[in-house]
Amino acid sequence: MRKNILESIVLLAFFAIGGYDASAPLSAAVTGTNYNSCYSAGEKAFAVSDFATAAENFAKALQYKPEDLRSRLKYAQALFSLNKYDESLDNLQTVLQISPNNIIARLYLAENFALSGKKESAIEQLKWLLTIQPNHARARALLAEITEGLSFDATIKEIDAPAVETASDTAEMQDFCGEILYSERMVKAQKAEETEEIDDLKDEDEAEPNKEVEEKMNAVVFDTHEASVSEEAEKNKPTDSGIVNKSVESMTFTPFVAGKKKKPSAKVIPEKPKMPAAKLDIKNTDMQSFFKAGKDSFVVTLEKVRYEIEKGSLDEAEKSVEIACKIAKAGDNSRNILEAQVLKSLVMLYKCNFAGFGKSIMALKPALSAETYQSFLNIYSRAEELKKEEDKRRLVAGVAVGSGHSRVAVLLLKPVFDKNTGDPIVANMLSEAQLQSYDYKGAGGTMRAFANTCSDSFEAQFNMARFYLTADYNPELARKYARLASELAPEDARSGVVLGLVDYSEGRINEGIARIKGLLETVDDNSLKAICQRLIADGEANSGPDAGNKFIRMLALPGSANSDPAMFRFAGDDDLKAGSYFSAMEKYMKADEGVEIGRVYLGLASALTNAGEIELASVAAGYGVKIIKSEMSKGKGLSRASLYLALYGYECGDRESAMAFIDLGFNCRDLDQATYKKLAYLYDALTL
Repeated sequence: MRKNILESIVLLAFFAIGGYDASAPLSAAVTGTNYNSCYSAGEKAFAVSDFATAAENFAKALQYKPEDLRSRLKYAQALFSLNKYDESLDNLQTVLQISPNNIIARLYLAENFALSGKKESAIEQLKWLLTIQPNHARARALLAEITEGLSFDATIKEIDAPAVETASDTAEMQDFCGEILYSERMVKAQKAEETEEIDDLKDEDEAEPNKEVEEKMNAVVFDTHEASVSEEAEKNKPTDSGIVNKSVESMTFTPFVAGKKKKPSAKVIPEKPKMPAAKLDIKNTDMQSFFKAGKDSFVVTLEKVRYEIEKGSLDEAEKSVEIACKIAKAGDNSRNILEAQVLKSLVMLYKCNFAGFGKSIMALKPALSAETYQSFLNIYSRAEELKKEEDKRRLVAGVAVGSGHSRVAVLLLKPVFDKNTGDPIVANMLSEAQLQSYDYKGAGGTMRAFANTCSDSFEAQFNMARFYLTADYNPELARKYARLASELAPEDARSGVVLGLVDYSEGRINEGIARIKGLLETVDDNSLKAICQRLIADGEANSGPDAGNKFIRMLALPGSANSDPAMFRFAGDDDLKAGSYFSAMEKYMKADEGVEIGRVYLGLASALTNAGEIELASVAAGYGVKIIKSEMSKGKGLSRASLYLALYGYECGDRESAMAFIDLGFNCRDLDQATYKKLAYLYDALTL
């Protein structure tokens, strides 16, 4: 199932809504289906110095969000590392036009000038930078190299590792669209580190409730006053009667059978305060019950604000952020006060309350860095300069899009689009935001209105064709709009590819393959050609009677009529990595992933523990443990559930519980390689 989902991601990259630049690198289309996935792929490639792939992915991300300074800066950095100084220079200057105080962009610009022989320009940039940060080590060293006449070689074409790490963090802080969330991002990044990343396979089978598993699992407790866990675990060691996988039977307590065991890394198992024992007398485990339990908690209330913003419920977010501010002030915690005030400012901005937003940033000025304050002020100043309400909404929508708040962007852009359905920028921004919000009905309405108004636009007709192939499957309409697009731009091979895919989806596999084969000679871009070749190979290998239906499901966007609910699992993983606990929980509910919902509650318990809210941490842990044990009793997600409970036991300082769940996890039939590795790392941490 996971393989099919990954294949669909490759195919869906071709159907991303928006313009298409034939001159832009497109291998990013293989790795990303939207802005977030393209940017993430670029970051991963950049981290391993694969700058060519990084540049392609950041370029693709910029096709989705041309105004995004974060992607623009990373694109410039990647181009710089590829020795493409002129292209890098153009992008760096674009960044600095909007964010003139961006230290990293200045540093790269100075390096760029120096390596291009423009030493006077480089010196000018470095002197400016050193007036802001007099002790900036790299700037001082580079200035010394230039002024002392030292030669430049390949060794200074890449900034050293610490500077690259700093660049990633600082770029986010100075991003015009994202800077307003800097304080929020820092907290989210910390929380993301506290949440164990698990990349595993979704269970193929829905097992019946397994009493034996339930007994074994219930034998493991997180209370030192209970009976010995090790004795119970040994007594209830899994047998062949339903949960032992013969292929992994030998793994029990010998995770690294080949070679020497490695010492545990602090990155894998970070030192954290011990979590409290789970409160197990929990009646309800739904989200609203937890909100009620955490009504006086700053952590929960602030997370609730973020969740309400992400849902586009701005009135509710406004009420919740006031509560968060009161809790923070009552606790006399300056960091909490700042976090709450930043979110309050954001809510004001999203509600186009510019007067309130201006007052808020003035009040925040003493607590903000000069760069952060300037970014806030830039937004306010630009809003004040605009006279039309529509232009102000467009500005704020750009902030929302850059911050990943697609539902807020929809609220802001819909009235603007309704007044001018022929505006291509608003049409693309709105439809993309609606797709990101899983509002396919709304996205279809936006694209239809634009296509009707701009009947001579190739992109408008083509977007409709792929919409009816991926979001609202209708082969007749997909074919109709693909033909209209083809008439407007016969030289563009994409329309023909869509027609081939329509044939394929309707079971005419040979006709679809033949059409796509015929287009290969006219496809100039290697990445698009690779996608076509992949489709041909898959079609020729899978031409069974149900191939068309499988293909329809593969192309379907998450949440659409023909989609696999498991797609929401990966969306939830992305939310959880970003620290959006309740948004992740919402996605896991749609995917029917109870084990992952339990994982979210355990993550919240960890965050609450770190914040000193021990009593509520115990409640959150109780929610998590109860949900996970319930899923285990049904035979669902056994290995992942064992891992999460083992991690919880470890964080409680309960070694015996952790070891018992590790043992259970190693012997689960659904154990996959990724979960096995996590269990092995944890085992090493507990035994070495």
